[in-house]
Amino acid sequence: HPTAAHINAKEFQATIKAIEAFILTDQHLDVYTDNTTVYHYIRKWGGRLPHYQQLVRQLWDLLQERRVTITIHWVASEFNPADLPSRERWSLSRAALHESTVEWIMKGFPQLSCVVDWMACCDTTQCPRYIAEGPQPRARGVTLMAEDIFSQGDNLHRFSPGWCNPPWHLIPQVLRLIAHSPGARALLVCPDMPGKPWWPLFNSMTVGRRRRVPRHQVLLVGPEGNLVEGRASLICAVVCSTATVSEGPPGKRRKR
Repeated sequence: HPTAAHINAKEFQATIKAIEAFILTDQHLDVYTDNTTVYHYIRKWGGRLPHYQQLVRQLWDLLQERRVTITIHWVASEFNPADLPSRERWSLSRAALHESTVEWIMKGFPQLSCVVDWMACCDTTQCPRYIAEGPQPRARGVTLMAEDIFSQGDNLHRFSPGWCNPPWHLIPQVLRLIAHSPGARALLVCPDMPGKPWWPLFNSMTVGRRRRVPRHQVLLVGPEGNLVEGRASLICAVVCSTATVSEGPPGKRRKR
């Protein structure tokens, strides 16, 4: 059956097999999926396509046999830890900046001394201390999932000013976290892309001058330690929580 080979069907079958793997009875399970088809079919217990209806029936019979109830939850793919083993481990948006590029950036902010790298690992950190996605040597803190970059945003000021060069898809979350964390301040490095939806928020949080890193100046460290040229210009600026910006001295907030 052509539908049976579709990725949605495979995701559905994987969900059923995952539940089968738990030899449980009289239990309640929370099931997380990043597949919208699986999510909606289970949430509604049905849909239009006959093959998926059969899978729903198969799941229903399994739950009845085990006397198990479930609650289905949807999670964005980038926040799904189950996908980590199959994802590309290295990409341009996650790569470490070469020390020459970092030095060039820091020359534009001579009064700023970053104490913690907010998103790094032992191979990419630009500071003696850093906050990592998992257990790492010398890590100041740990984050296990991308949407929970720091477990307590109120503590973010303790790690300020920070160096922050996040994966590009996390820039909106990072900006919102800083905006709602009183006292938080970081030197943010991000792509120079004014058309992005997060750009207005970036503008509103910027304090002082910005430093644009032209494309030819952007050097990245590849997976084998080799140098890779960047594919986009970068923009660097000190960003503060909205509370910090609004309470600062007049004239300090950058206007566009």
